[in-house]
Formats: sequence, structure tokens, C-alpha cells
Amino acid sequence: TLKGEDDTQRILLHAANHFYARIPHLKNGAYEIVEESSSQVSYRVDGGEESRRAIVSVSGGEHRVDILNPLMRYGNITLTKFIRQSDDTLKVADSGSWRVHISAPDYDKAVTLDASNRFSVVLANLKKGTYVIEELDHENVSYRIDGGPEMDHAVVSVCASHDVAIINTGDIQPQGEIRMTKYLRNVTGQLIRPSGTASYSFHIYPIPSILLYLALPYQPPPLQSILLSAYYPSLLRNYSSP
Repeated sequence: TLKGEDDTQRILLHAANHFYARIPHLKNGAYEIVEESSSQVSYRVDGGEESRRAIVSVSGGEHRVDILNPLMRYGNITLTKFIRQSDDTLKVADSGSWRVHISAPDYDKAVTLDASNRFSVVLANLKKGTYVIEELDHENVSYRIDGGPEMDHAVVSVCASHDVAIINTGDIQPQGEIRMTKYLRNVTGQLIRPSGTASYSFHIYPIPSILLYLALPYQPPPLQSILLSAYYPSLLRNYSSP
């Protein structure tokens, strides 16, 4: 976290950005950099001595802050289940049950992400090493490690704390649309739009597919009522039939 008198920013350093970030366009003043994920940290500002705090006086020019952590023998992996929405955003799961297998040369464990743990589990005090994470029982799954790019597999080298997002695509039903336009045929055979004072009512309802093949009559109650006029053109979006 970068804290200034009038500005606070959170920055995530991970493998995708090579654990490096540049923060431009800072106003002149004093700023403090604080690592949130570890208390065993020291800082070096502009190549100076190591310190428990990193306070930078910005008055133009460029400053460098090195953030130093001891090499850990143990680390943590946080597993969280996300569901991809129809607009491609990710949302933490709110239903279902998801089994995940975690393995390493001397480690083998399965956990379940569900409502009882809010779809997130922390694997704590893991020995330094390489861990393979695999969701069981479900297809169409991808993984994102420490906010990096999405991948079809998850292999984590543990030497600190890591976050693994396990992503599934929700059941998204195919959707379509119907566009309706009213025309009148005049005496010469031309098609023209009605005048602005005219309006026409229509009923829209789905027809079971089997009846299309059997050519049977079908008279259900109307499910949607549509009024067409010059002032209110209609567009039926996300319309699907069984």
C-alpha cells in the first residue's frame, strides 16, 4: 500500500508484472510504502540502509524502493472458487460444492469448497516446494495464480503466500432476439411504415419444438404482449423458446 497525505493506492506485485510496479504522477509530499501480506519485511529507499519503514519524500525526480523479505521455508496457498458470469466478470461462488486436489512429492490432500467455508480454504504451513492443484468432478475449469494470467492448470512454487482462483463458467443459456417492424402494403404493392397515430398489438409465446414437427395446433395463453407504434418500436431481447 502506498500512503500519502491525499492519496492511498494498493499495488499487487506478482509473477505477471515481475514483482515490479511503477507509480507515476505523484504529487510532491511524503509517502509511506507498507507491505500488507507479511510482517517480516524491511525496506531500502534509493539504495540506502535497510529500515523497518519506507518513507519517501517526493519532490520531482524518481525514487526506488526495494522491499525485502526473508526466504521462507513455509508458505500458504489460499484457494477460492469463482464463477464466470454471462458478462465475463468473475464472482465468488454462492452455491454448489467443489472438490479440489492438492499434491506435491510429500503432500496429498483433497478439500471441498462450499458454503460452510464461504468457498475459500487456506492451506497453511506448507513446506517449500511445487504443488499441483486440480479441481475434481467438473470440466471447463481454469486457474489464476496471484492475479496472473488465466491458465488451464495450476502449479504453484511455494516459498511464501499465494492466492489461487479456481474459475468455472456458469450455466449460460443461449439467448437470441426478435426484431419486429410493422409495414402496410399500398395499392401499388409498396411496403410503407404506418402513420404515427396507428398502433398494433401482438402476442408472443413459445411453441414446444415437437409441435413444429407434428404440425399440431397450439393455443397457449399469451406470455408477452407487444404494442407496436411509430413512437415505441419494439425489440424482444434475450428471447428463447423451449
